[in-house]
Amino acid sequence: PPKPFADFLAVAYSENGRYALLFDKHGDVQTWRTLPWAPDGDLVRIGDVAASRDGRQSQQLQGEAWLTDDGATMVLADESKLRFRSFDAQHMRLRQTLKLTTEQDSATAWALRHDDRQLAIGTTAGQIAVWDLDTGKATWLHSRFNGWISRLRYSADETRLLAMSTEPSEMRVFDVRDLALVARSVSLGNELNSGTASDAEFGPDASTVLTKQPVTRSVVWRVPESGYPPQAPVPVMPPMVAEYARFALSSDARSRLMATSDNGLLKLWRVRWTRFVGGTAAPMVSDTLRFDGRHLVSADGSRVGVFDVATGRSVGTTIALPEAPTFAGLDGSGSRVVAIAGRELSCWNWHDGTRCWPAVELPDSPLRLGLAADAPIMAVSTGSNAGGKFFERVRLIDLATGKQRGAPIDIRGPLGALRFSDDGRRLLAFEYRDTISTDSDVLRVIDTASATIVQKLSHPDKTQAQLIDARFADDGSIWSYSGQTAWGDGPEDERIWHWSADGKLLRKFADSGGDFDLLPLPHGGGVIEPSSANMFDRAGTAKKTLTLPDPKNRVNAEALSPDGNLLALGMLDGVDLVVVDRNQRLVPDFKLALPNHDVVQQLAFAPDGSRLIGRTMSGHWFQWRIVADTRPVGEIERDLRLRDFTAQDADGAKAVRAAPDLSDSERRQLRAADPGPAPELSATKTAAGADVAAPVPDSRYEPLDLDPIANVEPREPMNRSARVPPHPQSFPTLPRGLQRYDGVDFLLRRGVQLSGTPENFLNTEFPARSPPLPIAPQRVAAIDALVFQFQHITGEAAALRLRYADGGERVLAIDGHDVLSSLDIAALENPVKPRLGWLGAYATGMHWWGMGDSGEGTDMDSTVVRLENPEPDRPVVSISLEAPPQASPSLLFLALTLEPADTARSSSQTLPP
Repeated sequence: PPKPFADFLAVAYSENGRYALLFDKHGDVQTWRTLPWAPDGDLVRIGDVAASRDGRQSQQLQGEAWLTDDGATMVLADESKLRFRSFDAQHMRLRQTLKLTTEQDSATAWALRHDDRQLAIGTTAGQIAVWDLDTGKATWLHSRFNGWISRLRYSADETRLLAMSTEPSEMRVFDVRDLALVARSVSLGNELNSGTASDAEFGPDASTVLTKQPVTRSVVWRVPESGYPPQAPVPVMPPMVAEYARFALSSDARSRLMATSDNGLLKLWRVRWTRFVGGTAAPMVSDTLRFDGRHLVSADGSRVGVFDVATGRSVGTTIALPEAPTFAGLDGSGSRVVAIAGRELSCWNWHDGTRCWPAVELPDSPLRLGLAADAPIMAVSTGSNAGGKFFERVRLIDLATGKQRGAPIDIRGPLGALRFSDDGRRLLAFEYRDTISTDSDVLRVIDTASATIVQKLSHPDKTQAQLIDARFADDGSIWSYSGQTAWGDGPEDERIWHWSADGKLLRKFADSGGDFDLLPLPHGGGVIEPSSANMFDRAGTAKKTLTLPDPKNRVNAEALSPDGNLLALGMLDGVDLVVVDRNQRLVPDFKLALPNHDVVQQLAFAPDGSRLIGRTMSGHWFQWRIVADTRPVGEIERDLRLRDFTAQDADGAKAVRAAPDLSDSERRQLRAADPGPAPELSATKTAAGADVAAPVPDSRYEPLDLDPIANVEPREPMNRSARVPPHPQSFPTLPRGLQRYDGVDFLLRRGVQLSGTPENFLNTEFPARSPPLPIAPQRVAAIDALVFQFQHITGEAAALRLRYADGGERVLAIDGHDVLSSLDIAALENPVKPRLGWLGAYATGMHWWGMGDSGEGTDMDSTVVRLENPEPDRPVVSISLEAPPQASPSLLFLALTLEPADTARSSSQTLPP
C-alpha cells in the first residue's frame, strides 16, 4: 500500500486497475488513484466494514467492496450478502440501499456493468437481480435457475449478461435491454460429472462465451445473434482438453488471442472466433454465386461497399444508393458493382466510385436476375399479370453500355432460374418446378445477342414432367433434370437429359430420384446429381455413387471446385466437403452457428480452389480456407504433438509430459504462422453519390407507412409465442423501401399480421383487428394491398375497414380467390387468378418442406389485391385491417397503397380540416 495511507487493512481495485479503495483497521475508506498512488477522495469512517475475528487481534474486511472504473461509485455488500449499499466514492455519502429478502436469499455472484450504472446480483436461490445504481430500483429476472448462481459477467459492449449456476451447472445469456433470454440454456453438468463448469466469461464480443472445467476441458461457444428465436449456443471450436490446464480469451476484439497452459507450457493462440466475415449481403441473389478469390460486396443500409475476404478490410469507395439495395454484387469481371435499389439499376466502378453509365429505371422491382461469368451482360426479370396468368418479363442489359438488348421476353412464371452460359451468349429460362401449366416441361434457350428464344427443349413423359434444374456445361452442351413437383405430381422417375449446343437430344436416362440442382463436371466430364449422389459420364453411364451425408439435413446449395474434385454440400448449419475421386469426406463438417430461421443459401469456390465462401439466407457471408499440408508426415506429427493438450502416454494412460524444449528455429516457425491481430477497419472514402435523392412514388399512388400499426418484422421470426411451423416465420429476402409490383408503388417496412381466432394457441400474438391507421383526410378511389396468405381460405380472407370523415364506415373484403396460398396448390385452379407481386424465400420452409429449392428459388409469392371504394367522394380519415373468425392465421399485410380519387369532378366539395 502507499506509505501515506496509515494502518492499511485491505484494498479493492476497479476492474481497469486505475482506482483503488483503501481500507484501514479503524473502518476508514478512501479512494486512491493507482498510477501513481494519489488520494482521490475523502477519508471517511464507515463503522461496519472492518472487525476483529473471534476476539482476536487480527482484523479483516467485512463483506465485499467494488469500485466502478471511473472511480465515482463504491458498492459494499455486508458479510451476510443480504444488504448492498452504493456510495459516492469521492465523499463516501450513501446513495442507495438494496436489501434481499429471505426468499431471494443471499448473494453468491455479482458483476458491475461496464458503464458502471448497474450491478447484477445472483443468489443461492437461483435468482438474478439487476440493481440500478442511480435510481436504486432492482429488477428481478423471471428466469430462475435450479442451482445457485456462481458467475455473472457483462459483455464488453454491455448488451448481454452471462449467468452460470452450480449444482446443477447451467449457462444462460440474457439481453440487457429487456432481460430476456437470447439463447436456450445449456446444461454443463452436476456434482457427479467431472466436466462440470467452474467458470464462464465473454470473449471479444457478445456472441462468444468461454466455459471452463477445472479438471478436464474448456469450450468456446457461439451464442445466436439478437432477434433470433432462442437457440442453444453451439461450440465453435473443438473442446480444449487438458488435465488441470488453464484457458483465457482476450476481451480485445482485434487481437483474437487465447492463452492456454498445459504441462507447464504457456501457449498463445491467434484464433478467428467465427467463420462469418465482412458485412451483410443484399437480400436478392444472382443465378449463381461466383467468387473472384478476394472480394465480396456488403450492404449497410443504403450504402454498398466491397471488402477483402482475407482481411475483412473495406476496399475502394463506398457507394450511396437511393435506398437499401435489393441486389448488390460484382459482375463477371470483378471490377463493377451492379446494384438495384427499388426499380433503379446502376453500375459502378468500385475502385473510384464512378458510374459505368446513367442509372436505368426498371418498370417494376426485380424478381430474379443472372450475371454471366465471362461477359458483361445481365438478365433481370420483373412480374407481369395479364389475362389471368403471371409472366416474368426478362430484360437483357449490356453492362458495358447500360443499354437493353432487344425487346423484353415474356415467359410464363414464376421462373425457376435465369442461367447464363459462361460466355454470356445464351441464357436458360424455365418455369419454377411447382408451377402447374401446360408448358412447364419446356426449357427455353435465349440468344442474348438478339434477345430472342431460339430453342424450346421439351421434356415429354407419360405424365407431365416438371423441370427441376438446367445448366450449361463448359463444352456448350446443356444438362437438364425433370421429375415431380415438390407435392408429388408428375412422373414417378426423375430423368436427366443431355442436349447438344444446337438443341439436339443426345441422351436421357433415369435417376434414382432427387430434388436438388445438377452440377456439370468440368471439361465435359459428365454431371453429378447431388440428392441421389449419382455421378454420370457424358454417355449417361453411372460412374459412381458418392457417399454423402444424410439428406434430411441437406439444403439445395452445392458447388464444385474448378478442377471438379471437391464437392461442397450445403447443410442446415454448415457445409460438408467431399473429395470426388476418392469418394471421401475431406475434413469433419464445417459448422456454422445458425438459428433455425437461417440456412446456407449459396456456395462458391475461389478460382484456385483455395477458399470456399458462401452466404446464408439472411445475408451473412462465411468462408473457409482449403490448403493442403505438403510437409512430411513426421513433421506434421511433431507439430501436432506440440499443439496437443492431452497428457497421455503411448498406451493412452494419463501421463504428465514435460514441456518440449524448442529450438530458436522451431519457435520462429511457430510464430511465423501468426497472422497478427485483426486489421483496423480502414476508413472508407467518401461515398460516391452521397447526395442521391430518395425515390419518389408515382403521383397516381400514395404508399402508406404501416409502422404505426405494424406488429411484425416480416424478415424476422414472427410467431415468437407458439413457434410451431409451418405457421408464420420469416421472409429474409423481402426488400425494403419503395418497391413497385404489378405497376403499383408499395412502401415495404414492417408489416401487420392478423388472426381471426385469438383463442387459437397458435395465434395468440396476432390480433383479429389492427389499430386504425390515420391518414390525411382525402377521397380514395381504391386501395391496393400487398399480402401473403399462409393457408387457403374459402370466402373472406381479410378486410379493410374505412372510416370516413363524416363518421361512417365501410368494409372492403378480400376474398380467398383473390389471394394465393403457397401451401395450397389447388388454389391455382381457382377461376379468379391472383395477381402476383413480390416473390421470395420463406426461410423456415428450408427446414420443414424438403429443402428442394436452391438459393435463387423464389417459391413464396405475395399477391396484389385491388379494392375499389364504392364511395370515392366520401373523405377517408383512417383504415383498419381485419380478419374473419375462420382465418387462422389470416393474411400478412406487407404494404398498402392508396389511389386518390379524381378530384376534378368534385372540386366544389371541400375536405374537412
